[in-house]
Amino acid sequence: MAQAQEKQQVQANKHRRPVDFKVHDKVWVSTKNWTSERPSRKLGYQNEGPYEIIEQVGHSYRLKLPDGNNQHNVFAPDLLRKDPGNPLPGQHPEPPLPIVYNQLPEWEVEHVLQSRKRRRKLQYQVKWVGVEHDPEFYDAEGFKGAPHKIKAFHDQYPKALGPPKNLGYWIDCYLQGDEPEDRLDDNRWVEKQ
Repeated sequence: MAQAQEKQQVQANKHRRPVDFKVHDKVWVSTKNWTSERPSRKLGYQNEGPYEIIEQVGHSYRLKLPDGNNQHNVFAPDLLRKDPGNPLPGQHPEPPLPIVYNQLPEWEVEHVLQSRKRRRKLQYQVKWVGVEHDPEFYDAEGFKGAPHKIKAFHDQYPKALGPPKNLGYWIDCYLQGDEPEDRLDDNRWVEKQ
């Protein structure tokens, strides 16, 4: 029996590699066991990340995944690869994949930069996670999934145009995990006195 176990151990160790990452390192995760909306797994992204390791759980690692990612956050080390974090000169890392929200791809808001009024609609310019610069402004109704970011912006800049009329409703839905329903005044703002 010991001889069979030793033989099995030699075979298993042929495919293993030493772990070269630790807690607080950034790693890429293999998506080979994840479901995808792509027609074929080969056409999808093979890895996602980089994500930070928050703790070691036995031989596995717990990662800090984005809010919209519904995968279990503990991974075996063979599914992880350390993020080199040093692209060649002139290379830029690809931005992270969008979060699927309400069956549509959506990028994660890092923070709101400014607000404006355009065609009687309230719009925001934001800094997206993993994206250098986006000069576009987006209608307020597009930020129902991140009402806390809108509130933080208006708390910091009380004289800025806004907040949206339905911000309180959006925050309530967000805290309860519900989907806010569309309203005709989603892009309207609260008039300041």
